[in-house]
Amino acid sequence: MKTVYSCVVGSRAYGLAGPESDTDRRGVFVAPTESFWGLDKPPSHVDGPLPEQFSWEIER
Repeated sequence: MKTVYSCVVGSRAYGLAGPESDTDRRGVFVAPTESFWGLDKPPSHVDGPLPEQFSWEIER
């Protein structure tokens, strides 16, 4: 999977983070072409690889 766009969201993005705040990331990715050749579609979203990171497949 290839990440197209990823950004920091939440308290860190708005300058409201405290010393114990985590870093939340959201993004979109492109699934490899081969994953569309079968009967099942690629996943619509994935967690990771970093903690608190969540990405959606670009079709969504």
